[in-house]
Amino acid sequence: MAALNLDSQVILERLQGTLQSDLAVIKQAEHDLYELQKQDGFCTELVGIVTNQELPAPSRISGCIYLKNKVQRSWPEKISLAEQSFLKDTLVKLLVQECNNNHLRPHLVETLRSILLVDQTWDLTDTCQQLLKSNDPQYTYAGILISFQISFIRRWDVEESRKYFDNFIESIFPILETMADTLKSSQDYQSNELLYLILKIFKYGCFISACPAYFKKDPQAFDRLITLFLELCKKPLPNEVMQLDPMDRSLDKRCKVQKWAYGNLSKMLSKYTRTTSSIDESMVNYVVSNTVPRVLEQYFQIMEIWSSKQLWLSESSLYNLITFLQKICVNDRLWPYIQPHLGTILNHFIVPCISSNEDTVLLYQEDPEEYIRKYFDDNKEDSDSASASSDFLYSVSHKRKEEIPTILKALRDIFASFDINNKESCYKQEAGLRILSTVNTFLTSGVQGSLTSEEFEGIYEHVLLPILALDGQYPFLVARALHCLSFTDYTFKNMDLLSKIFEQAYTKFISSSVEDDATLPLQIEGADALRSLILNNASIHDHIASFVPGMVEKLLKLSEAFEFEMLSQVIESLVENFSEQLKPFAAQLAENLANQYFTVGNTLVNGGDQGNDDQELLAASLISTMTTMVMSMPKVDMIKQFKPVVEFVIGNTQIEIMQDAMELYDSLINSSNDLYGALTEDIWNIYEAIVESFELYANDYFEQYETVFQSLCTYGFPKLPADKIQYVQNFVTIVDRKLDSCDNDFDITVAMNVLTFYTLSLNDIVLLPKCLDLYITYSAMGEDSPLDIEEECIIKLLLASFVVQPQQTLQLLQDGNTALKLFQAMFSCKFVSVFTLKLHILGTMNIFKLLKTAPTVVQGLLSQLSNSFISSIETLPKAIRKKDKMLKGEDIIDGNGFEDGANDEDDEDEFFDPYDDDFKPSAIDNVNVFVEIGSFFKQLPAAEPETYNAIISSLKPEKLATLKDVLEIVQQ
Repeated sequence: MAALNLDSQVILERLQGTLQSDLAVIKQAEHDLYELQKQDGFCTELVGIVTNQELPAPSRISGCIYLKNKVQRSWPEKISLAEQSFLKDTLVKLLVQECNNNHLRPHLVETLRSILLVDQTWDLTDTCQQLLKSNDPQYTYAGILISFQISFIRRWDVEESRKYFDNFIESIFPILETMADTLKSSQDYQSNELLYLILKIFKYGCFISACPAYFKKDPQAFDRLITLFLELCKKPLPNEVMQLDPMDRSLDKRCKVQKWAYGNLSKMLSKYTRTTSSIDESMVNYVVSNTVPRVLEQYFQIMEIWSSKQLWLSESSLYNLITFLQKICVNDRLWPYIQPHLGTILNHFIVPCISSNEDTVLLYQEDPEEYIRKYFDDNKEDSDSASASSDFLYSVSHKRKEEIPTILKALRDIFASFDINNKESCYKQEAGLRILSTVNTFLTSGVQGSLTSEEFEGIYEHVLLPILALDGQYPFLVARALHCLSFTDYTFKNMDLLSKIFEQAYTKFISSSVEDDATLPLQIEGADALRSLILNNASIHDHIASFVPGMVEKLLKLSEAFEFEMLSQVIESLVENFSEQLKPFAAQLAENLANQYFTVGNTLVNGGDQGNDDQELLAASLISTMTTMVMSMPKVDMIKQFKPVVEFVIGNTQIEIMQDAMELYDSLINSSNDLYGALTEDIWNIYEAIVESFELYANDYFEQYETVFQSLCTYGFPKLPADKIQYVQNFVTIVDRKLDSCDNDFDITVAMNVLTFYTLSLNDIVLLPKCLDLYITYSAMGEDSPLDIEEECIIKLLLASFVVQPQQTLQLLQDGNTALKLFQAMFSCKFVSVFTLKLHILGTMNIFKLLKTAPTVVQGLLSQLSNSFISSIETLPKAIRKKDKMLKGEDIIDGNGFEDGANDEDDEDEFFDPYDDDFKPSAIDNVNVFVEIGSFFKQLPAAEPETYNAIISSLKPEKLATLKDVLEIVQQ
C-alpha cells in the first residue's frame, strides 16, 4: 500500500475513524496513524487540529491525546529540533486558549509535563511571570497550571540542580502570595481551585526537599505563609459545601484548600525542626520557639470550636492536624508545648475522633462487608482521623511512658460512663476500645502508674467481657471488642477469664451462618480474635485442639465467600499450631486453598487494575498459608495440590507475588526431598516452567529465584536421572546470561551466591573464571565502578571451588595472576556463619595440601592463611551455638545487650544478613569439620612433613595453642 501523505485532512479523517463503532475501521485508522506519526511534522498537524475550534469536540480531543502520546514516547529523539521549538512556543498559547476546557486541558498539561521532565533546559520562569501578572483569568489560570508542573517536577532538586528552582521561586512566589491573599476570602469554586493549586505549589517549593533561598532573602516570607495557612485552617466552609454529603464535601476544592493548609503546616513541622544542609540552627530555633507555639495556639482554639460542633473539618484535615500533634509528641524540644494539655486533647479531641456515630453504625447495618474493609482492615493505610489518632496514642504510649496514667484516666472515665441505655455513651465505648487496642502493650510496662497483671486483666473482665456478652445489642461494639482482642499481645494468667473470653470469641465466630451478612463483622473479627488468643496463650492449645478442624472448615467457607486477607492469616496460624489435628484434613484443606487462590488469581489476571492491591495482598496471604501448611506437615504430600498454583503464578507473570510463589515452591522441594529422598516429576515440571520464563521475563527478577536455585542445587541436580541432565545446563545458562548482563550488582551477587551452592553439589567450577574476571575488572575501577560486587560473595564461591576442585582453582588464579588480590580479599572478610566458617576451613585445608606446588605468592601468604584458618576454628563453636538458637527462634544477645552483629558498623551497608546461609541446605551441612581437621593433621606430618612444619612454625603462639587443644579433643 502506498505511503500516506502527511496532511491535516488525512490525519483528521483517521482520528475520526478511531471514534467509529466498526472495529475494522478503528484498527485501520490506528494503523494509519501509527505510520503517519513516523513522519516529521506529525505533531505540527495535530496542533492545528486541536486549535481548530470549528472541528467537533471528539476529533479535537482525539488529536490532543495523540499529541500527548507522541510527545511522551518520542521526545526528544524522534521529533525534529524545529518541531520541538514549534511545540514549546505553541503549547503555552494552546493551554491559555483551552485552560477552561475540561476535556483538552488535562492532556495539554500532561504534554507540557512530559517535555519538562525530559528537557530541563526549558525555562518558563519569564513566561509564568507574564501569565500570572495578567488581569485575564485565562492567562492567570494557565500560569498557575504551568507553575504547578514546574514545582512538582523540581520538588526534589537539591544543591546545584536547585538553582533553577530557587530562581523560579523567587520570581513567582511573591506573585502567588499576593494572589492567595486575595483568593483566601473568596467562597466560589473556581477561586478555590486556583488557591488549591497555589497551596500545592507552596508545598512543593518549600516543604519537600531543601529550604528555598527565598526564605533566606526574605525572612518574612516564611511567616507570611504560616499566617495564610492558619487563616485557611480556621475558615468555615460555605453553606453550599456544607449542604453536600460528607463524602462529596471532601472532594470539593474548597474543602481541599482546608486540607492542604493543615497539610502544609504538618510538612513544615517535619522539615524545619531539624537542621539539614539548607536549614541552619537559627531557622530551627525560630520555628521551635515561635512558629510552633503560634500554630498550636490556633490549633487549640480550632479543636475547641470543632469539639463544640461549630466547625466542620474533613477527615483529611483532621488527619493532618492530629499528625502535627503526633510529631510534637516524639520531639523532645516540642513536647513541653502540649504535655500540659494532653488530657484535654485526649478527652475533647482524640476520643470524639474515634468514637462511633450514626453514619458508622448505618454503614455497619447496610454494608457489613464494606464496614469491615473500612474499619478493621489493618493493612489499609488511611489518611483519616482514626488512623492518625491511633498513631498519636501509640507515640504517646511508646515515647512518653510517664503519661500512661493520663491515658489510663481517659480510659477509665470512658468505661465508667458506659450506659447500655444511652446511645452516645455506647458510641463513646468504641473510642475506649480503640484506645485499649492501641496502647494495651504499654499498660503493663512497669512504669509508675501502669497496671499490674491483675488490674490489666480486670479491664478485660469488667469491660470487654460484658461487651462481648451483649446479645444482639450494639453489634458494632461487640465487633470492636473482638478487634481489640486481636491486638492484645498478652498471655493471660487468669485461666477462668481466658476461658470465658475464648468462649465468647468462638461463639461469635462459629454460631452464625456464612450467609448471614448481619453477623459478618462478628464472624470475621471473632476469627481474628481467636488467632491472637491462640498465639499468645499456649496453655489452652490442648483444650481447644478438638475444635480446630471445625474452625478451619468455617474459615474456608468464609474465605470462599469473602476476600479478606485476615482469614488466610488465621488459617495459617491454626495450621502452624495444630498441624497434627489437621493432618487428616490436609488434602482437602490444600485443595480448598488452591481453589481460593485461583479465584483471586484469575481476577488479578483478567480484572485490569481494579482492586489489585487488596487482591494481591490476599493472593500473597493465601500462598503464605500454603507454604506454612507444607512446612508444618512435613509427612503430608501436598505437591499435587500446590503445583498448579506455582505454575499459574509463573505462567501469568504475576511478579508482585512471585517471591511468595517461589517460597511455596522451595517448601515443596524440601517436602519432596524429605518424603521421597529426591525431587518428584511435579517438582521438575515447575522447574521447566521457570526455565521457560527466563526466556521471557524472569531474568529481570533474578533475585526472587535465589533460594529455589540453591535448593535445586543441593537436593535436585546431584540426583538427576540421565534423561534430565539438560536441567543442569539450563541452570548454568540462566546464571551465565545473568553474569553477562551485568545490569546491577545485587543480581551479580545473588548469582555468585547461587553458584557457591552449585559448585559444592556438582563439583563444577565452570563459571568461576567469569566471576573472577567480573570481580577483578570492577574492583579495579574503584569508586568509578558501575558495579559494587560483594567481596564476601566472590570469596565464598572461591572457597567452594577450593573445596571441590582445588588444583584447577589454584591454576586459574595463577593463570590470571590474581592470587594475591583474591587472597587479600579473603583475609579481609569476616566469616561469622557456620556455613562460611566451614567453607573457609575446608577450603584452606585444601590450599595447604597444594602448598608445595603453589605459586610463590601463595607460599608467601602462609602466615596469614594459617592464622586466619585457626581464627575460623576458634569462631566455629560459637557460630554453631548461635545457629542452634536461631533455629529455635531464640534471641541472640551479646554481652553488651546488642543482638549479635547489631553493633557492627561494618555490616550496616551489606545487602545480605551474614547468617542467611545457615538457613539454606548445602552439600557441606553433614561434614564434621572437626573430624576433617583431626584427620588432616593426623596424616599431614607423614605425608607432607615440610608443609606441616611450615604451617606450625607460621602460627602465632596463641593460635598454635588453640590448634593443639582442638587436635587433642578430636584425636582422642
